Amino acid sequence: MGTQFRKYTEQSGISEDYFKVRAFFVKLGYKEYTYARWDWMTTHTSLDKSAVGQMGLWEENGEVVAIVTIDGCLGQAFCMTLPAFEYLKKEMLLYAKANMAKDSQFEVTIEDRDFQFQEIAYQMGFIATSKKESDAIFNIESTLTDYTMPEGFKVTSMKETFDLYQYGRVLWKGFNHELKRIHWLGQLKSQTCVITVIYPD
Repeated sequence: MGTQFRKYTEQSGISEDYFKVRAFFVKLGYKEYTYARWDWMTTHTSLDKSAVGQMGLWEENGEVVAIVTIDGCLGQAFCMTLPAFEYLKKEMLLYAKANMAKDSQFEVTIEDRDFQFQEIAYQMGFIATSKKESDAIFNIESTLTDYTMPEGFKVTSMKETFDLYQYGRVLWKGFNHELKRIHWLGQLKSQTCVITVIYPD
C-alpha cells in the first residue's frame, strides 16, 4: 500500500489525529520538535485553530511516519520523519512552502546535523540564517542530586501529592498566565511522571 498523504484534521485540541501524531513524536524521540512541544502547542490558548488543518501527515499502515507541523501559527514549519522515511523530506518541504506561508512569508526549522535536508532546502532556494533554537537539558543520571532544601520546602511527586490546583498554579505562574485557565488539567491521567517542589506558601 505504501505511504499515504493526507491533511491533519481541522479539529483543534485533543482528537484522534492528536493522539496519532503524539505517538509518532514519542517514537521519534528527542528532536527539534518533541511530544511535549506537541502537547503544549495543540492545547495552547494562542493556537491559530484555523491553521491546524493545513498540517500534513504521511502514514503507512495507519501510523504516522512523517509530519509537517506548525508551532502555533502559519509562517514556520517543522518537517519531521521517522528514520526510514527521510526520503519524504523534499516532498514535505514542497508541501509546507505551498501551504503554510503567512503573509507570503515562510521559514522552516532544520536540525543543525541534518545536512541532507539542509541541502534540499538550499536547492529549493532557502537561505540559512543565524536564527536557531536551543534546548537546555538537565541529565539527572549524570548530575549530582545531593542537595539541601531550604526550611519548609520538600520534593514530592504527583503520586504523593496530587493537587491539581497547586500543579496548575505552578505551571501558569511559570508562563505568566492566569490561574483561571487551568481547566484542561482535569484531563490529567498520570500521577507518577511529575516531580515538584513544595514551598511553604
